Amino acid sequence: MRPDLRGQGIASQAIRRAEGIVSARHGYTAMCMDVAPRNEKALRLYYRLGYDSVSLVTLRREFGENPRDRKTEFLGREFRI
Repeated sequence: MRPDLRGQGIASQAIRRAEGIVSARHGYTAMCMDVAPRNEKALRLYYRLGYDSVSLVTLRREFGENPRDRKTEFLGREFRI
């Protein structure tokens, strides 16, 4: 998102609107978000909006140079993010 548009609630409104559409459908009981672990701004937003359950982890193996320069611990293991 463009930096000059951040902090205006646009993403929050879009997510809430999507939640309304999904929750109105019969049989839908949850909504999921995909986010890269290093996208801390998105993680904070999603958490603030009530997304607090981790249900899927994608592991990735780079075949060339791995530009992921940060690490995190998850379930007792260290991963690059």
